[in-house]
Amino acid sequence: MKNNDRKFSRRELIQMSAGVLGLAFTGSVLGQTRALTPEIQMGPFYPMVKPLDKDADMTMLAGHKKRAQGE
Repeated sequence: MKNNDRKFSRRELIQMSAGVLGLAFTGSVLGQTRALTPEIQMGPFYPMVKPLDKDADMTMLAGHKKRAQGE
């Protein structure tokens, strides 16, 4: 009679354990829920209250007598 008891070599045991660990790790990563990216709100956006300055002159501000100093 032939003995069919299979003995695994050290290399085969290491390969099998690496495979089992890989499957366990992959299963835990795939089972996680991830946060969804929030929706992007489309523009253009308009101010609710219009600014007090009606012109585009940024050197003279309302309430100031002198122009802004700068380089």
